[in-house]
Amino acid sequence: MQVDTHFNGLFPRLLEQDDVQLTLFSRKRKQFYPLENKRVYLFEGNANNVEDLKKAIEGQDIVISTMSDMDLDIKTNNIVRTMQELGVQRFITISAGGIYKELLQAFNE
Repeated sequence: MQVDTHFNGLFPRLLEQDDVQLTLFSRKRKQFYPLENKRVYLFEGNANNVEDLKKAIEGQDIVISTMSDMDLDIKTNNIVRTMQELGVQRFITISAGGIYKELLQAFNE
């Protein structure tokens, strides 16, 4: 099984900081198996389900999204609306925009 680069890079580096706790939200909780750590909470849910998002986002300081999918705009909108409702103000998104040449020509050259 190929391990996502987030397991090799972003998440472990965040956990190097003693005051960081992560809540990881995924449709498939088992995909986070490399991150067994007492400061990591694994939350299984669907970003199209606002109630799932509320449960995962409530109490968070920052939301980092690494989602990809054809309905990314809908899911991102759900996240942002939920964050606004819960008063969470910091949002970082990491994506692979441009891989399908959907961006303006200047970005694809």
